[in-house]
Amino acid sequence: MSPTLHNRGVRALVAFAVAGLLG
Repeated sequence: MSPTLHNRGVRALVAFAVAGLLG
């Protein structure tokens, strides 16, 4: 798996989690 794609996936998950916490 490409490190870039993996990094983008992690960033997407983090952004989603933060958005959920902020409501």
